[in-house]
Amino acid sequence: MKRVLQSRVFASVAGAALLAAAGIAPAADVTDADRVFRNYTRETATVAEHQVRLEVRGMKEETDDTARLNLAGQHLPGCAVGNPGCAKDLDGGIIDLVGSYGMGKNAEVGFILPMMIDSLRVTQNGVSTVQNDTDFGDIQLYTKFKREVAQHCAVGAGVELSMPSGSESKGFGTGDFGVNPFGSTRYQRGPFAVGGNIGYQVYTGDVPDVFNYGFELIIRLKEEYALRTELAGRLLRQGNHYHDLTILPGVDVNLSENLVVRPTGLVGASPSAADWGIGIGVAVMF
Repeated sequence: MKRVLQSRVFASVAGAALLAAAGIAPAADVTDADRVFRNYTRETATVAEHQVRLEVRGMKEETDDTARLNLAGQHLPGCAVGNPGCAKDLDGGIIDLVGSYGMGKNAEVGFILPMMIDSLRVTQNGVSTVQNDTDFGDIQLYTKFKREVAQHCAVGAGVELSMPSGSESKGFGTGDFGVNPFGSTRYQRGPFAVGGNIGYQVYTGDVPDVFNYGFELIIRLKEEYALRTELAGRLLRQGNHYHDLTILPGVDVNLSENLVVRPTGLVGASPSAADWGIGIGVAVMF
């Protein structure tokens, strides 16, 4: 019930904000420099030719009583089978270093180096245990290409490589090599951009495959700032079926041509997702 209420409140607020934004006469156009947060590696947009983009971003997430997946997106153990009175609370966050390079006008390569911090509380029969962990997650490498198919529309394709570098014992790493081929599209005209992406991640070992998808909407109101709303979804089966769907509203504040501050929120839109989150990114281009 709490999740339904959260989602409805967020939908109302986000909808009102976007309607209000649509009623303002924008003074700038969306470009490929306007990027999303969670689906950054999979969206169609690419950095400019020979440009380097570095971003440090962090997201604090919290789930009360009903945590099902850990920060790495894998099944979270801790409750005895058949114990309906068991509760799992997850409070943690992810800090990423994201690097990108424009190989050409329509290509991008990059990496994501994640560090995870979490606190898991498991309560069974009135007894609580707490486990605190901090470590690096699996490093991700990626490349993608895009092609203009119409005056305002482009399609993209790429692949993400997940390296088994994270701590498997702490649940931050999978222990297996993963490959996620994906496709995307983006339509941008004037101050508006809308797009989507889908992919399917497979691993070399017993880690479950993951179908992933996303949707984005960006409105650049002025040269100094833009609004964005993003959906990020994952479907996997690991004993049970899990659907991890989150909504991430945010604002890009352009302090200069090459420096952007990106406050971002997170609202869980499915039972397997985190309840809520708040984060920020700082990106520099040179």
